Amino acid sequence: MKNAGYEIIMMEHYTEDYAIVLGVNSSNQYVTWDSKPIENHFFWGHYFNNKINALADYHTRLLSYYNARIESK
Repeated sequence: MKNAGYEIIMMEHYTEDYAIVLGVNSSNQYVTWDSKPIENHFFWGHYFNNKINALADYHTRLLSYYNARIESK
């Protein structure tokens, strides 16, 4: 799957319809997006020059959504 020149290399659904994705482009720049993969819709991008910071953001974003779901129960 691709978006805006980025190859999606990781995707984790935090609900049935929404996911956090990690992408990389040909210049080795990284992005994390919230997404609605079924609709091929990506939003709220965070952009990085290295994979370590992008991975940290990817996991932080997932944790924040998982924690919000736990707290809402």
